[in-house]
Amino acid sequence: MKHEKENADFKINTQRQRGSMLLEAALSISVLLGLVGYVAQANQQELEKQKRVMVASEHDVIVTAARSFLQQRYHDVVMDLFDAADTGGQGVMTYSLSDLADAGFLPASYSGGILKTAYGQDYALLARAVDRSDGAQPQATMGYADMDPLASGEIDVALTDGDPSNGELEIESILVSHGGDSIPIGAAGDVIGQMKASFGGFVADSDVASGAYENFTMDISGFNALPEYPSRGRFASVVSLSSYGVLGSESGTEPAIDPFLRCDGVSIASDDYADCISSNEVYTDIVLRPFDSDNDGTADVLPALRNVTMLDCADGSGSGNLNEFTVDCATTRLTGDFVSLGDNADIGKMTVRADGIGFDGDDVLKRQNINGTDENILNADRLTLAGVNGGQDFSEAVTSSRVVRARDTIAKPSCPATTIDGANPMEPRIYVTPAAYSDPRGRPVVGVRAFAEDLGTDWRVRMMIFVGQDFCTNDPSSPMMVSSTSFRANGSPIGGNCTTYTGNVVDTYRGDGSADVWELEGDFGAAVAQTRCY
Repeated sequence: MKHEKENADFKINTQRQRGSMLLEAALSISVLLGLVGYVAQANQQELEKQKRVMVASEHDVIVTAARSFLQQRYHDVVMDLFDAADTGGQGVMTYSLSDLADAGFLPASYSGGILKTAYGQDYALLARAVDRSDGAQPQATMGYADMDPLASGEIDVALTDGDPSNGELEIESILVSHGGDSIPIGAAGDVIGQMKASFGGFVADSDVASGAYENFTMDISGFNALPEYPSRGRFASVVSLSSYGVLGSESGTEPAIDPFLRCDGVSIASDDYADCISSNEVYTDIVLRPFDSDNDGTADVLPALRNVTMLDCADGSGSGNLNEFTVDCATTRLTGDFVSLGDNADIGKMTVRADGIGFDGDDVLKRQNINGTDENILNADRLTLAGVNGGQDFSEAVTSSRVVRARDTIAKPSCPATTIDGANPMEPRIYVTPAAYSDPRGRPVVGVRAFAEDLGTDWRVRMMIFVGQDFCTNDPSSPMMVSSTSFRANGSPIGGNCTTYTGNVVDTYRGDGSADVWELEGDFGAAVAQTRCY
């Protein structure tokens, strides 16, 4: 009996141990699942927190941009509202963020940002004309008849004279979000609570904008005619109020965040944008655009960079080339000295890829295709070598050397007015040397002479031969032409100042005791002609 009782006790204890283990396992799984859920919830909360921080940062930038836009373009906005009243009856209108970007108060690349991504909402700046003397809340939107009671086509002077006692047209404006998904009031309150800009607001109840912890409330129903009018779950931050002007600083003005678009292309919710805004660095291209100031069809204002002492080459990646400075212009003018220095102050390498290089309107070096090969053609007014003859001016050297036929013409070269030192005049010169010659009648030639005849802008190359006959009286100033002369059977020339015959008997002897002179033509004479300036 005792043995059976012990077995029964053992079974009961074993079953209890198994039950305890199952209970512990179930508790462990519950704890693990709870921990996983907690971690997931914590991650989600952290993501939501980061999203709210980024929305707040973005909203700050856009509110400030809207206030800068209104402050600096206040008169233009007044006129826009007047035009809106003229066409629609009421002085109320919307400015998109593209309008702010076009005016230079937001990056041109901005396209919706964090609010659009997170909630699908878009921003818009709503503005309406109100009369400062209107004591109602909200003040009524001014219509065209209110602004131009005398139907003069202009805003009544009394509304813009700065005297509120006779009425004053002022702008009430709010930056709103519209469309998309409704933002929970808790999330919205967290966003506007983190904003640095004052009077950030949210629409928790219809037609009412409230600040963080309801530090202000504003009836915004005066804007309800606009399609961008915010419903519940959207932002509505105050930009300007009647009697107060543009909000955001003690003076009621707000400086432009980025009037030169230095930060264009940088996400306004990023750390880079904050760094850009707080520095004097430019994160994008600088574009200088000429414009026509007097509307005559010709750009007469040409912007320039002045008082610049250095252009430092980029040492990181960018839209240009690393360690290169590119000038991309049809014409680049340098009015001062150009010094290219390489390592250790030695002259560096200057590479030019162009169709030509000109100085003072003249092409000094040009690139020319010759038989399919690009070649550099030097076309200098003067070319000197410092190490030759104390500075040899090659314009005094032979500029042309060629073989030409007798009686051919050669153009004179264009020469500098004086030598390079200015001491002596320079003129075209030609040097002619006989190269080949023969007598067309086969007579013995005892002498030859070549020279150039001055024709004004050209020279004519002439060649004289002296033959071993003395039939005539002549010299190089009055030579005979073979082609235009007839001959007797004995070889004597007919005509001219030459010996005459009756039959074969000398009639009148006209020899002069020297060889007869004949001028050669192209088929019977050639000379080497060298031209230069000297």
